Amino acid sequence: MQSWDSADYSDAVVNVDPPVWPQAASTMKIDVAVNKNADVWVLHDQPFPDYLEWIEFDADSKTMTFITAHGKLQDLGIPIHPPMDAAVARARRVYTMYIRDGVIRDMGLLALTVRGEAGQKDRYKNDKNRGV
Repeated sequence: MQSWDSADYSDAVVNVDPPVWPQAASTMKIDVAVNKNADVWVLHDQPFPDYLEWIEFDADSKTMTFITAHGKLQDLGIPIHPPMDAAVARARRVYTMYIRDGVIRDMGLLALTVRGEAGQKDRYKNDKNRGV
């Protein structure tokens, strides 16, 4: 059996493409708005680094994460505080609006996935078809 020597691999180069990007709030002006109907908007002044596929909201930790078409993750970077968190937990979709120099440059509609026990209670509180 041949012995393994780590010195043989010390000059190896590994290109790593991390699956997590910096928090959105650190790279752009971004905010979340909701209304009483649980419509949710994410307003931002810079484009996202990649095409967004969906958004996740963790109702227990009050965090929102953007998921890209290539599986990259980008946290919002600011917590969603009460009472807004309950409205976000009830939402099924999020409108995104890229606004630059006072002009709407792009808009999107994304599915929202809600994680966490608190979110499930808020989400189905008034849904008579659910047993939660």
